[in-house]
Amino acid sequence: MLLQVKDVTKIYKRAGLEFKAVDSADFVVDSSEFAIINGQSGSGKSTLLAIIAGLLFPESGKVFFEDVDITQLNDRQLSRLRNEKIGFIPQGHCLLDNFTVIDNVCLPYYLKKLNGDPYKVAIQLLERIGIAHLANQYPVQLSGGELRRAAIARGLINSPKLIIADEPTSDLDPINSANIMTLFEEIARSGSAVLVVTHEFQKPIGCNKHLTMENGRIRNKI
Repeated sequence: MLLQVKDVTKIYKRAGLEFKAVDSADFVVDSSEFAIINGQSGSGKSTLLAIIAGLLFPESGKVFFEDVDITQLNDRQLSRLRNEKIGFIPQGHCLLDNFTVIDNVCLPYYLKKLNGDPYKVAIQLLERIGIAHLANQYPVQLSGGELRRAAIARGLINSPKLIIADEPTSDLDPINSANIMTLFEEIARSGSAVLVVTHEFQKPIGCNKHLTMENGRIRNKI
């Protein structure tokens, strides 16, 4: 299996009281799977994704990626893993304001020190998601939906083995939302794994693993 989340728990304190943002989460995602985790806002979805991406550490449990427990890796190892094998698409766009759209998209490619023409790959991605005409614009010149699509392109440029996307269609209209979900389906069919969290409860076409999260717990596995 590509990803295994094993009995993961994350605890926070609020108003002096402890609560489990993630409570004993346990599931797997394999190559070529398109998995959805849905749930209401505050159910723990984003916290769980941050743990899977190595941005947060759990109080207990383990996260295995290609049989390696990433909770035991240091910051340098995690950064390299995210750049080379995991495409993380956060809720915010997180683009660099002083870089054009295409330079933002190409940045992970440069950090991975790949051979080839990153601009060609980036333009193909931007064309696929409908914003190639904005390649030389700066983030401040883009709408919220356009920023989201640029961040998605950046998360995909290194052809990661696992794509993790946190509410990737929240700023998009229905047509562009469907286009992005279709793109994720195509990526899964090509052999990568895709894990998306969303507050929407409609199961997208092409999704072959559907999980529901409630009060920090994975309730349903379909």
